[in-house]
Amino acid sequence: MSIMTPAQQKEDGVSLQGGADEHSLMLHLPPNLVAKDFRTAKSVSGATYDEAFAVAKQKDWLGYLGAPRVASAALDRHIWTSFSSAALATTLEILDGKDPATYPRYLSYLVKNPLYQDWIRSANERDSVHGEKQRAWIARFAATILDCSSEPTPCARR
Repeated sequence: MSIMTPAQQKEDGVSLQGGADEHSLMLHLPPNLVAKDFRTAKSVSGATYDEAFAVAKQKDWLGYLGAPRVASAALDRHIWTSFSSAALATTLEILDGKDPATYPRYLSYLVKNPLYQDWIRSANERDSVHGEKQRAWIARFAATILDCSSEPTPCARR
């Protein structure tokens, strides 16, 4: 984030969860839900994705990556202004006829990152199992509702 000093950016590192950006957003949205001691929270980060993932795998990991203590209202304004400007520009492009399918999706970026590939594969496998269970349930449900073989008159949905 350009609003942060170089020292703050280095301290925040690859802020994947609960760092300066997310704490800044929370300070704006529901500030009463932000821990009162976030300014004294230890910075837990890595300068690269590899380092950040390594930190998150440590037994004593605190559950966040970044530097919550450097969160600020100015950073929040910067984030929301950037988000809303991008959303507005995208909306106007779509209203002017641009195909929404042409915009890159975040997953397209993640699948190229080896650190996410196992996670994505396991999530897809889990989703496939759940999807199969849902399809089987829907098939049983539909068969029960639409089974009219014992009805003397044409069957309608029950």
